[in-house]
Amino acid sequence: MEHFFLTNKGHISSNDIVLIEKDSIITEEKKLVELFNNHYINIVQNSSGMKPELICQSFSVKAKCVEEIISNFQTHPSIQCIRRENTSLDKEPISFALTTAESVAKIVLSLDTKKATGFDMIPTRLVKHGVKTISSPLSNAINNSILERIFPDNAKVAVVSPLDKNTGNKNTILNYRPVSLLSVFSKVYEKVLKESLVSGMNEYASNYISAYRANYSTQHVLIRLLVE
Repeated sequence: MEHFFLTNKGHISSNDIVLIEKDSIITEEKKLVELFNNHYINIVQNSSGMKPELICQSFSVKAKCVEEIISNFQTHPSIQCIRRENTSLDKEPISFALTTAESVAKIVLSLDTKKATGFDMIPTRLVKHGVKTISSPLSNAINNSILERIFPDNAKVAVVSPLDKNTGNKNTILNYRPVSLLSVFSKVYEKVLKESLVSGMNEYASNYISAYRANYSTQHVLIRLLVE
């Protein structure tokens, strides 16, 4: 029964990858991790030739950056147009609604059991099996996070695994793309917050904004621009 729940699906070991770098065959897990990490964190610079600037490194600096961006773009034609056309800007800002044990249970049961596990190695199948027991304390934890406006640090952790693109040469690092694996509880948190975010965006956002909206894509924006 134990093996029914425990899984290492989605986690690639050093035995699965062999890279050739500078005429050297690399199979050691630590070296592979270093190679992939350096490749992914520098992928923008490697592809564009330009190193991205670090906008902010602390909360205080981030706040100043946001204030500066808002100040610089207050008079931008696009911003002015959105303000003229969208009267909902005078409404109260989007707020996140509290959830219930029933809603959390529904979200858990909707999750795909075929997805790989996150850093905690807890499979979705196990969480579904105990949904009647955990739905109430999990909904309480999510509601506390909403009230305190804090997203749990552990829920932010993602296991980044290299996935084979099947483009040919399996011995080159360019043949692998990074896939972020989140814990099942992080997915539940996000789905709870998404419901309020999507609802708020549909009510508040301009018709020319497609982000964070259900059944709404950039194609809809282009069609609206052409028709109107």
